[in-house]
Amino acid sequence: MAVAAYATLRSLSHVLDNLQHPVRLRWLRVDPNQIKSLQEKVQFLLDFLEANHSQRISEEIGDLGRQIADAAVEAEEVVDRHVVDQLRYRSQEKSHCMAALIDKVMGKITSLAKELTLMVKEQQADVQEEQRIVSVHVTSSEVLCSSGKKSTMVGFDDHLVRVMGELTRSEPNLQILSIVGMGGIGKTTLAQNHVIVGSRMNDEDCFLCGFTSTLQRMDLNEVQDASQLTSVASVLVCNTCKNMYPSLNKTRLVRVKLVKPIKWYGESSDEEILHPTTLRYLETHNLNNLELYSPSSIIFLWNQEIVHTYSYSTNTLLLPSKFWDMTQLRHLNASNAVLPDPAITQDSIIMENLQSLSNIRNFRCTEEVLKRIPNLKKLGVSFYEEKRGIDWSYYCLYNLVRLQKLESLSIKGKDLSLENLTFPTSLKKLSLNACNIPWEKMTTIGSLLPNLERLKLEANTFDGHEWNQVEGEFPRLKVLKIYHNVHLKWWRAEKIHFPNLESLILRLMFKLLEIPSVIGDIPTLHSISVQYCNDSFIDSAKQILEEQRGYGNESLQLYIDEKRYQVGSS
Repeated sequence: MAVAAYATLRSLSHVLDNLQHPVRLRWLRVDPNQIKSLQEKVQFLLDFLEANHSQRISEEIGDLGRQIADAAVEAEEVVDRHVVDQLRYRSQEKSHCMAALIDKVMGKITSLAKELTLMVKEQQADVQEEQRIVSVHVTSSEVLCSSGKKSTMVGFDDHLVRVMGELTRSEPNLQILSIVGMGGIGKTTLAQNHVIVGSRMNDEDCFLCGFTSTLQRMDLNEVQDASQLTSVASVLVCNTCKNMYPSLNKTRLVRVKLVKPIKWYGESSDEEILHPTTLRYLETHNLNNLELYSPSSIIFLWNQEIVHTYSYSTNTLLLPSKFWDMTQLRHLNASNAVLPDPAITQDSIIMENLQSLSNIRNFRCTEEVLKRIPNLKKLGVSFYEEKRGIDWSYYCLYNLVRLQKLESLSIKGKDLSLENLTFPTSLKKLSLNACNIPWEKMTTIGSLLPNLERLKLEANTFDGHEWNQVEGEFPRLKVLKIYHNVHLKWWRAEKIHFPNLESLILRLMFKLLEIPSVIGDIPTLHSISVQYCNDSFIDSAKQILEEQRGYGNESLQLYIDEKRYQVGSS
């Protein structure tokens, strides 16, 4: 269970880091020295487990690892309970209880740490004595016998350590990993402490995963804002979630209520989400024309890291001002969400962990907003003008260039003019939709974005009939996509203009007469895809492929309306 111990300790470490944020310490009644001491003990155990990950562990040490994991979970529950109570009561009540409980769990962790250190040292001594008597070649997957006790590898090998690193690192390009292995190595505990999908409250589904099979009803404590009354939420839980979360009966929930602002037939339509305060991932679906009804409840999700809201509606989802207090938030993907203007204060919280904002509507790139999101790497925004008469300068998009860590940018605009906009040079991916930029301005984009690898131009992003490229543009571009342009007729280019192009995708190009034939001479190009284009344009694509086949180039492929074209076929 060393992996389980490591996972729960890492989770606790993140919680303690969040708790020690300077702004939080101003309004939370906690003893910073006590929290720092607990953090040091947690870090000692993390360092110890990392340093000894390749050691064989006995059944006794495995049992000790389970106790450490339980103690870490207990500590996290104590901290969360105290923080939520402080947020709830807005007072100094129960702070002495927090100190006593932290002392208790810290004593337990300290005792377990000493016991673990002693056990590992004794085991290492036993192994060294055995090796002195007889030298036996052993691989990491074999069963070892030491001092008459059964000892096995439980998965703390180099591969699993790499997996843990992928799960706990703070980089934006996280991967979906399958965790497999023998029973008892901590797969479930690892998942418990990091991922959960919240769902709309429904009396027929599991409130955690949304499944409908083998349901049981549970009564859980519900946190209510500014209320000291005890509240119980009756929810349905499937057997899978109940087994995965053995401490579910201790979980406290926050009710995020949403309401349609427009009344239908004299009544408002409500949706509710029940979400555990200790978990990090919230996902909601089909929130059509909804806004947060009780925005203050979002402060109880103080450890939230990932928020996904999906909707097929074009109506806005209004986020509360407390959004700017979510210091642990790393990714927000909210369909048509509108961010509130942050309050300008001396002790404003900097969202240092925030790495991506997706599907944000009418994003205002003010100096105060930029100050709050210094490490943003991915931004997806759309602009649909609801209020007539507002100038585009209101959105301060000229400040985008100051996001020096931004790697991916997507902008959608209804007749949005970006003619004089400058992008940050750090960009690797750029997607523009309906931005009305003259084709001659493409030179600015191509020459000032030396790191750009993927470019997508959609819905008449560029205006004009002719695109003339110049040398030095797009030195690293690998993928070029142009969709739905009804203006472009002539495209003049040389192979030196796209020295690293790998894929060219063109769709709905109704007036473009041909693809420049030299495009086929680009040595890195492996595919051209055309769809819903005129006959002359398609013929030029076929001619490029035929010429390349004549030169012996068998790597280039052509796809017409999603079907692979073979030279000589009709």
